[in-house]
Amino acid sequence: MQTLEQLFNGQDVIEMNGPVATSVRALCTDSRRVTPGALFFALPGLRTKGHLYIEEAIDRGAIGVVTETKEWVPRKTALIVVEDVRAVLAETARRFHRNPEKGLSLIGVTGTSGKTVVSTLVRQFLSETEPVGLLGTIHYALGVRTLPAYRTTPEPVDLYAMLSQMKEGGCRKAVMEVSSHGIDQGRVSELPFEALAFLNLSTQHLEYHGSMDNYFDTILQAFDGRNHPQPKKAVVNLDDPYGRKLLEAVKGTMKTTTFGIESEGATVTAKDIEYRVNDTRFTVCAEGKEWRVVSPLIGEFNVSNVLAAMAIAREEKQSWETIIRRLFEFEGVRGRMERVDCGQSFNVIVDYMHTAESYAQGLDMLRGITEGRL
Repeated sequence: MQTLEQLFNGQDVIEMNGPVATSVRALCTDSRRVTPGALFFALPGLRTKGHLYIEEAIDRGAIGVVTETKEWVPRKTALIVVEDVRAVLAETARRFHRNPEKGLSLIGVTGTSGKTVVSTLVRQFLSETEPVGLLGTIHYALGVRTLPAYRTTPEPVDLYAMLSQMKEGGCRKAVMEVSSHGIDQGRVSELPFEALAFLNLSTQHLEYHGSMDNYFDTILQAFDGRNHPQPKKAVVNLDDPYGRKLLEAVKGTMKTTTFGIESEGATVTAKDIEYRVNDTRFTVCAEGKEWRVVSPLIGEFNVSNVLAAMAIAREEKQSWETIIRRLFEFEGVRGRMERVDCGQSFNVIVDYMHTAESYAQGLDMLRGITEGRL
């Protein structure tokens, strides 16, 4: 175990008082999860403020509190005052779990929609011969066990703990969904991505970001090196106008690969697409070659998702033969245009449509492949 003094050595600390030689047994951002020996981070929030729960955290056994404001704490409790709790949390969690990211090749997927499908597909393409970790909206696959997800991009306290478990479980690669909230709140600010993919941008999260310009700038921060290590490679949707804008912004600073259905010049693209009730068939074009593929995922947006996952897998040196075979074997993603087959004479689809835009896009696609009533 490391002491408070060791964990905060060299960090931007305004004030540090109390028993700083005490060993830290756990890190917590939720006062209800504090156990004896834990260090509590009083995070600022949209709906409530972390400093309101300092007393509860201490009552539950917290040996120290990290906050942005000077608070009264008992003499037995350490107080660490910092300018930005979230930034300090990310670095402290990385140190506490002894830099687990250094033993993993990290692949991130960001954008408004498609993150779950693309990240799950990438894991499918890369995990034939070895375990690959996954952090996403539906579950967290940690190599030797799988947990239900509670947040698309976990807070650093849990994120680094799970990366550490992946290493212990034999994973050398990890795929994770990277939400714009996670970027803005510094949850991934210390992670060096081997590859980071951008899928698309729509108006879904404007209640948080305020404008499309702010939304795009938040995503861009994960690519251009501001407040984050710059990824070694970017995989970008050339069909999306914000994808083209992102490419222009990072031009000449990193290796880029592109994908797209309608865009000439994309690294990985598709043609001769057949949209069917049970699957989608198309020709994938890349590296001067063509392959006819069968995807169990339906709809045009899923062709784009498949191309994104293919482009990422190729950047990770997976063979086209394996990618195409593993796509055919893919069982789909729960709640993402998921077919329910109980032998009935009609199709049943379950999908996570939760905005007017996703309803319009999803139902329009289904009308195109449905005979009779929808």
